[in-house]
Amino acid sequence: MRKIFNQKGFAITSFLYSIFLLAVVFFTLILLLVVNSYTTFFKFQKSIKNDLDEVSYAENVNTYAAIVFDDNSPIVEKGDNFDLLKGVKVVRYDGVVLDNEITYTSSPTFNNNKLGKYVVTYKATVNGEVIQNSRVVHVIFGPFSTYDNGQRVYFDVVKGTGCTMEEYASSYDGTDYQNSLTGYNGVDKTGNQNSCLLFYAFNDEGGTTVNLLLDHNTTGIDYWTESSTSSNANGPITVLNDLKTATFLWNGTITPENYRVAQTGYGNYTIPYQTEGYKARLITAQEIAKITGADTKEGLLFDENTTSYSKWFYFDSLSSSASSTCTSGDTSGCQYGWLYDRTSTECKDYGCYNNADAGMTGWGYWTGTSALGGSSGAWYVNDDGALSGGHVSVSFNCGARPVITVLKSKLSPGGSPIQPNTSSE
Repeated sequence: MRKIFNQKGFAITSFLYSIFLLAVVFFTLILLLVVNSYTTFFKFQKSIKNDLDEVSYAENVNTYAAIVFDDNSPIVEKGDNFDLLKGVKVVRYDGVVLDNEITYTSSPTFNNNKLGKYVVTYKATVNGEVIQNSRVVHVIFGPFSTYDNGQRVYFDVVKGTGCTMEEYASSYDGTDYQNSLTGYNGVDKTGNQNSCLLFYAFNDEGGTTVNLLLDHNTTGIDYWTESSTSSNANGPITVLNDLKTATFLWNGTITPENYRVAQTGYGNYTIPYQTEGYKARLITAQEIAKITGADTKEGLLFDENTTSYSKWFYFDSLSSSASSTCTSGDTSGCQYGWLYDRTSTECKDYGCYNNADAGMTGWGYWTGTSALGGSSGAWYVNDDGALSGGHVSVSFNCGARPVITVLKSKLSPGGSPIQPNTSSE
């Protein structure tokens, strides 16, 4: 018998099946949207937790937010204006930037004119809950920044470029930094020594170069002039020859200009630094006077061509009497410890940063300037923090301490990190 097909029933069944399929598709889409929403949420959460340190959150799923930064570790050149709130936002999980007020604290207090590392902590209140995040802001030297007197600079005298504090510190042998031993020139290496040496900046008046004073002597005790000559009329001889020998293989330094002394009746000479292609030079008495303010001190007004050796002075008192807070027994007020760093094995008793090693048998270093008022005197830096006069043909106390001039662009960016004026020990 032939079967009769029920077309009406088929139509109803097809209609219900189509509705079922649409329902499946609809609920599948809803499920995908929910899954995607939660996936986005958790991806945001994971991203924030991975990228930002010490973040706290408002964890209501509808207002989940965090403080985020355009730059997690900004670098600011000394003296440049920097808005600590620029690029700092409160962002909800879905990427919406909220307009909640953001406050911050800085440790230490942020100062764009002071080199260092500043930890800045930001806070905001979202939906009644406090959230926070922190970042580190670095203030560094730029190519034309002005260096403070005594600011530390690390320079590789062989490569002729800035180097890092870590490179210098790698010379530490558990007792002392081998790169700062008396007589070491960065070239004739032994043990774990390298060519990254510690210098101190001074008398920077802006521009593209900076003067750097080495933290130790590159010679042992030395005559200022020849041992057979007791006159200062023709300038330094022996100490200059030894300085040139110690620094001959240095690179990256600017050849110093010739130095002229014109003292009536006494030193009258020119040191031919530029003429003879020196890589380094000696500091001058006038430069020390400028560092300490002796050149403008009423009653002193130090001038190396007219001021007598009888006007010798301590750096902190600018007189022949030591400051009560920068002397043996109390060095709390010493401001120029870097200027007589490592000048003797006991200079810390007078406020220097570091005692010299046993190889330092004297107690100071020579300047390139003869001392007015006597035919056999020259200015030198003493281990008790003073500019004093010493006999030019006596080698019992002083050595050579190089000064170099380098382009600031060799030091930053990517050059030498500058450290606060604190002892390296």
